[in-house]
Amino acid sequence: MIISKIDFQSNARKNKIAIDDGMKKYSYYDLREYSTIISNFIIRKEYYNESIGLFFNHSSDMIIAMISSIRSGNNYVPLDIEHPTKKLISILTNTNINCVLTNNSYEKKIKDIIKKIDWT
Repeated sequence: MIISKIDFQSNARKNKIAIDDGMKKYSYYDLREYSTIISNFIIRKEYYNESIGLFFNHSSDMIIAMISSIRSGNNYVPLDIEHPTKKLISILTNTNINCVLTNNSYEKKIKDIIKKIDWT
């Protein structure tokens, strides 16, 4: 399983770079720590065995969110920030996503999209 491999590497290669997206670099230790913090947040919100939406550009943030979703016992659905609103609404409703992870750059955009969904 990927989580056990990351955890193993975080001990064996603690300071080695695991992710480098050109903007940010994360060591294996950082990867474990950040994904654990986010997965604990997801667990505290009582999401388990659900689909977590990931609304990021292709970056290290997306990778950490993917690992966090798996670590928390959930699956993830990547949401492309370039997709039209109508397509994103369709994905959000058809996959029963109740939780979306994003960053400050895309928070307003996803909130505006979610407001347009008819939840009835």
